[in-house]
Amino acid sequence: MLRTKLILFGLLWATASHAQDVQEFKLLPSDGQPGDVFGFAVALSGKTVIVGANGKDFDKGATYFFEKSDIGWQEVVKFIPADIAPTAYYGFSVAIDGNVAVVGARNDDDKGAFAGAIYLYERTASGWLQTAKIIPDDVRALDYFGHAVGISGETIIASANGDDVNRGVVYVFGRDESSGEWQWQATLVADDRSQDDVFGASVAIDGDDILVGATSSDVGGFQSGSAYFFRRENGVWQQSQKIAPHDGASEDLFGASVDLSGDYAIIGAIGNDEKKPGAGAAYIYQHDAQSGWQFQAKLTASNGETQDQFGNAVALDGSDVVVGALMQFSSGKGAAYHFRRTNDQWIEQRIFTASDANADDRFGNAVALENGVAVIGARYKDDMGYNSGAAYIFSGFTKTVGIGEQAGDAIRTFALHQNYPNPFNPATAIVYELAAPAKVNIAVFDLTGRLVNVLVDNVLPAGQFRARWDGTDRSGSMLASGIFLLKMQAGEFIQTRKMTLLH
Repeated sequence: MLRTKLILFGLLWATASHAQDVQEFKLLPSDGQPGDVFGFAVALSGKTVIVGANGKDFDKGATYFFEKSDIGWQEVVKFIPADIAPTAYYGFSVAIDGNVAVVGARNDDDKGAFAGAIYLYERTASGWLQTAKIIPDDVRALDYFGHAVGISGETIIASANGDDVNRGVVYVFGRDESSGEWQWQATLVADDRSQDDVFGASVAIDGDDILVGATSSDVGGFQSGSAYFFRRENGVWQQSQKIAPHDGASEDLFGASVDLSGDYAIIGAIGNDEKKPGAGAAYIYQHDAQSGWQFQAKLTASNGETQDQFGNAVALDGSDVVVGALMQFSSGKGAAYHFRRTNDQWIEQRIFTASDANADDRFGNAVALENGVAVIGARYKDDMGYNSGAAYIFSGFTKTVGIGEQAGDAIRTFALHQNYPNPFNPATAIVYELAAPAKVNIAVFDLTGRLVNVLVDNVLPAGQFRARWDGTDRSGSMLASGIFLLKMQAGEFIQTRKMTLLH
């Protein structure tokens, strides 16, 4: 363990590219090096953010804890366990709830090669301290215990998705009331477990509910994927339901990411082909006391492209969802999408991108969300060396008029407003309004009429919406300065405006 002094290591700005209401803060570690992949995993609780860097020091790994102060987010402590060995991948997974944090080291070799372990940390009067290292008695080589972790109150979960030839298990731990120590409570398995299902590829817990992804389950075709709900009743955890998408297909990898918040669940399917091959999707389910978990919505990116892998990471908090698409913009710059539930409809609000995005950053590889704050990892950012990594914090986006929501009087006309700022560099915000539900297409053309990029292509309800353009074409390449045409079509309504990009 290495304790550090308070270090402010981030950049804060508010940009028009994020509709002017959102602040962006960039996190970098105090000692970043090439290959750290800082941002591989992220977690958020209150004013504390944890960032995993499992490539640190020949893949030993490290975790960095940041806390919010009046002057921004500050790195307060860095952990590298004293017993960690090269290739342990400590920091591969992270989770936090209040004053307790859990970190996975999926390749720890105490019980054999790639057996895995988890480390627990607690906030004390003197700061964050490591309080335990946990390895279940039955963990063996190639189990990858700690691949995914979660925590809710006094309950911790950790998957071993390689257990029993990749059938996978999830371990549940609880704090003993008398001793205060964390003890094993249950081992969860799918009731129809099969070799290579990879049960435990992702996990989430909220109160008395646990959700587990099994990406390689073949219920809807080869590696179509499935997910399992478990519920605690009278202190006993039991499987309550198995979910597979109604339109599941081979290699959808449904269950690649999962999250829970109250009566809602979200499950990512990075291989889904609805938009384009491998563009990805995420599914929303709602719990009903009588009928259990029921499908509510399928989310896709408004600008989804081939192999975006939308759904590689998901975070759910009340009425808000953030979905990562680490391969968006073809070049792997990456993006994350914010959706909000309004009148039981989940509507895309905005697209998060890094204001300093570059090819192969993989922005969106990890996401966390709480109370209007989103943390997004970009594990291959090169600020401190090749693949050193970074993480970004976005805040303030829940206080604005949301997409699909109406401020004051109802929207009575269709309209495409002038983009702002204009001229712009590097990005501009575009507000448009729908008087009625419609199939909406908003595209950018050059002055010769050549299609440059598609910003929106989706069916949307009535309301006010916001899009953005960062001056790139459909391949993610930055365009030269010039005048471009912005065209909106919604049903029979068509409107065009001019935009000026200046470098």
